[in-house]
Amino acid sequence: MHRSYMKTISGIILLVVTGILLSCSGGDDGGGTTEPEPFDAEATMAEAWNDFEAGLYEDAEEKFTEVIEHDSEDADAFLGRGWSKAFQSEFSSAVTDFLEALEQGHADYDADMGVAASYRDLPNYEGAINYAKTVINNRPQYSFSRKPSIDYLDAHLIIAQSHFRLGGSHYSLAHEKINYLCKIEGLDTIPEYGTLPAEDYEKLLAETLEELTEIIGD
Repeated sequence: MHRSYMKTISGIILLVVTGILLSCSGGDDGGGTTEPEPFDAEATMAEAWNDFEAGLYEDAEEKFTEVIEHDSEDADAFLGRGWSKAFQSEFSSAVTDFLEALEQGHADYDADMGVAASYRDLPNYEGAINYAKTVINNRPQYSFSRKPSIDYLDAHLIIAQSHFRLGGSHYSLAHEKINYLCKIEGLDTIPEYGTLPAEDYEKLLAETLEELTEIIGD
């Protein structure tokens, strides 16, 4: 009776040990742990741009960051993260990403446009003007493929806004861009400086610029 009891206990212990070993091995025939799937940068980038185009900027930023964590030289990921941050009003951080995209060789002037828009809102008006001019001078009919509503008209608008915000000595340059955009959009142009009292002239510049911003601005 004692031997039978001991054999039963031994059998139970054997079953428990076997169960533990199977659990540790993952319970598969190969006797090893399952390797995680390799990171798919291409698929993650596609998902990130889909989120961006859908206006899910926080989700897009997270996915672009995943790509960057696996490849710190991916210019397109820095571009995408920069624009995602810009649309969340994270302008300083966005500029850092846009400049890194340029450093890594990104072309098509999408990063330059991103810097121009971000500098306008930081603000860094001189920087905004310079980068917007880079876009216009190199791509006169510029359009951002991931968000076509951002185009060369926005670049001209950024220049006009920045000159106006820099004050009186820049009003003539703002005037030039404002009238250029008014002609494109079918609005009345502003009379030359000196044909109106200074206060009325400044008010008209501001009002026309606000109207153009509503029409063109993204």
